[in-house]
Amino acid sequence: MYFSAIEVEDHMYWNVGTLFPSVHGETMLMFWFTVSIVLSVLNVGTVEIGTRHTRHKEYLVNYVVIIAQGALGENEYLPWLSFCGSTMSLIVASNWIGTLLPWQLINLPVGEIRSLSVDPNFTVALALLSIFNYYNAAILVFGPHYFLVYIKDGWGFIPIYILEDLSKPLSLSFRLLGNVIADEIIVSVLIPISPYGIPLPLMINGLIGGSVQGVVYATLSCTYIAEALKAGTNTYGPIVLKEGQYDPILVNYSSNSVD
Repeated sequence: MYFSAIEVEDHMYWNVGTLFPSVHGETMLMFWFTVSIVLSVLNVGTVEIGTRHTRHKEYLVNYVVIIAQGALGENEYLPWLSFCGSTMSLIVASNWIGTLLPWQLINLPVGEIRSLSVDPNFTVALALLSIFNYYNAAILVFGPHYFLVYIKDGWGFIPIYILEDLSKPLSLSFRLLGNVIADEIIVSVLIPISPYGIPLPLMINGLIGGSVQGVVYATLSCTYIAEALKAGTNTYGPIVLKEGQYDPILVNYSSNSVD
């Protein structure tokens, strides 16, 4: 069963191949549009650092650094900074674009263009990407034998550790999906009742909520990566590099563990 079979409402399906027979066309359109907007905003005014043209990018980078450092620590955050920033930017931009622009004016054969976060396929794919980086961080530092952490407390704890790891992508995906859909349901119910006065506060609430969801998602993703590194450290101890061996992730992590 493919994730595209999960239905929230009617969708415009595109057939793209044998591996993924169909995708939600309106979600792909929104994804390409959102990525284009994000890249355009981040590349506007690529002039000398410190000028007003680049100040918004400095604020964004500093904020992402605060999130990543808070979750991963001062010495471990750098390799995952781009992942944290890109996921947060994509979610926040998608939610803002879905709230501010009148997508109802664009008529599609089936379905409608909405925020990416209301499509379960998008939230599940994003959650799987976060879990991939969760295991990737652990394997890069501790190697394949990292998975021995599942039996460190005995064989009977294996199902518990597996269930814990399975709950992470479910938590990430359905938290994002549920919060954004709930906001859209409130808007769709209240606006027909009172179309004057209510839309503006609801839009402001949607912008704030969309921003919070992006920050929460990025924070949780970095926290999960930190959990994987901590679990490996508790099992195997600090990483000791061989003489002459250099790896940015290993160097940063081992130096902090020793400290």
